[in-house]
Amino acid sequence: LISPAGDDLSRLARLRDQGTAVVLVDRRADDEHFASVSVDDVAGGRIAVEHLAAIGRTRIAFVGGPSSIRQVADRHAGALSAARAAGIELEVLPTASLSVLEGRRIGEELQARPRGERPDAVFAANDLL
Repeated sequence: LISPAGDDLSRLARLRDQGTAVVLVDRRADDEHFASVSVDDVAGGRIAVEHLAAIGRTRIAFVGGPSSIRQVADRHAGALSAARAAGIELEVLPTASLSVLEGRRIGEELQARPRGERPDAVFAANDLL
């Protein structure tokens, strides 16, 4: 069981070719020769923003990055889809990483805004943020 950080699976392909069974965890396998177990991050992002809109939130911010991480991009895509369907403009607050420090930076940035300019809900791309 391997949870790769990048998209280059060549090293894992070599492992597989040498007879080692490889299962990708928490990401989809685009290569039909790899088994994978993952969640639908697009659906997750959509469900999160649908919920926020259903409870009356109208100024929703998406916090996450970098967008080169597939889970971040997929969660953002789902969130954006739901926001558009609800007639809400999703504010995107990009981060350099998915870390507590980046979450703190964004939190301080939001707190420095006047009350009326703050989002009334935040959808963070992961728990650390």
